[in-house]
Amino acid sequence: SNREIDFLPGDAESKISPYMQPLWDNLNFIKNQFKANEKKSKVLEQLQESGLLTITALAFIRGRSLINSIFIVDEAQNAIEIQLGDPVRVIHEPGLDFKVPYITEIWKIDKRLILHDIPPGEIITQDKKTMLVDNYANGRVTVPLRFYQRVRNMQVAQSRLEDIIYSQVREILGKLLLAEIVSTARAELMVQVTTNVQR
Repeated sequence: SNREIDFLPGDAESKISPYMQPLWDNLNFIKNQFKANEKKSKVLEQLQESGLLTITALAFIRGRSLINSIFIVDEAQNAIEIQLGDPVRVIHEPGLDFKVPYITEIWKIDKRLILHDIPPGEIITQDKKTMLVDNYANGRVTVPLRFYQRVRNMQVAQSRLEDIIYSQVREILGKLLLAEIVSTARAELMVQVTTNVQR
């Protein structure tokens, strides 16, 4: 028919469903190709079942896909493009960029120097004295992909860093008498802790 699609009765889905069926058939073919990769196949099924993955005529989209395709990376950020759950690209340069809508997620991480104030903790010295030790750490994410694969979350990274630092502080100060800790240059002890943490 050479009548406009709006002439057909019903809502948008019922109007275009007969025309979109070949595309759904092709999508099912693609899903079958993913069967060897259970993770990707499951992600695709979840997108389809949740309604995040839809096929519709351009007449009914009205620019929504274009808006969802654009993202901005700030100059203080790195970004990773994640497609169907797998990282496919690391973006270091700031500015406007594009992604495949609905199946792509953009994960961003601050690349500036981050100062983390660690809560005070108790340390038992060799002569069984209790000390309240306060620490801080600073650093930046230099390898975004490795950070995403291992922790993904700055709060998780900071929690792990706290555990590592206090483990080293307890180990080093626990071998010294209170008088030795007080008389020893604090900078020297912190250099030793930092060296051990960075290994």
